[in-house]
Amino acid sequence: MDGLTLRYELRAGTTTVTVEGSLDARNCETLRDGLGLARMLRPSGPIVIDLDRVDELAVAALVILREASADARRDGRTMSLRNLHQENVTDPGSVRILARTG
Repeated sequence: MDGLTLRYELRAGTTTVTVEGSLDARNCETLRDGLGLARMLRPSGPIVIDLDRVDELAVAALVILREASADARRDGRTMSLRNLHQENVTDPGSVRILARTG
């Protein structure tokens, strides 16, 4: 896969963001902006980030996901990741960044 695509689904009070492509340093701002849009599309309820179709996940993207989770908590929301494949993380040791998200 090349590039990055974000698709949004609003169903039963949950906002799901399906991410497809490579989450590398070049497109982390797209991810950050897309997660901000997800928060604005529906101002309440859980947010699910589906990473099943991500083929590369840079450390910078993990940091953005962690920050987005903290932002959601401040808004009284939950954010969860679905289908995070550790073999796609460019620095597998960095997965502990998300473990600290709580």
